[in-house]
Amino acid sequence: KIVVDAAKKRGVDVFYSFRINDCHDSLGSQRLTPTFKLQHPEWTIGEGHPYGPKLNLNFAIREVRDLKFAVIEEVFRKYDFDGLEIDFMRNTPYFIPGEEPANAHLLTAFVRRVREHLEKRGKERGRPITLATRVDENLEACRLDGFDVASAGGQD
Repeated sequence: KIVVDAAKKRGVDVFYSFRINDCHDSLGSQRLTPTFKLQHPEWTIGEGHPYGPKLNLNFAIREVRDLKFAVIEEVFRKYDFDGLEIDFMRNTPYFIPGEEPANAHLLTAFVRRVREHLEKRGKERGRPITLATRVDENLEACRLDGFDVASAGGQD
């Protein structure tokens, strides 16, 4: 909070950058594994797939999306950030490999839910809260990773 306040006093916009599927726990250290993954291994991609860390979260599961949304709600309730960057590039996959295009609508709905929440918080604060997303560099790569940028209102 102190850093955010200090930046604002200097006229600097401060964004919360959220690596929404961070998988440092896939590096082999049990101590890096979040409790919720230990309690709910079925929320992860799991083993036996052609690519992707086995401990990546599977965003096809509603509880995973709800958990990540709850983090965003909490951050914007506690801190006065000017915006949110959702970093989807760290780390794919977001779905069981091979199921990405079929589940893309789930990530699109998730981002819309976040956008609506930030709009509501922005109205309460009396100023907008910006949303940025970091995705693949082209539409085909986005499609293959489960990001339906075209229908989400993105531009080519």
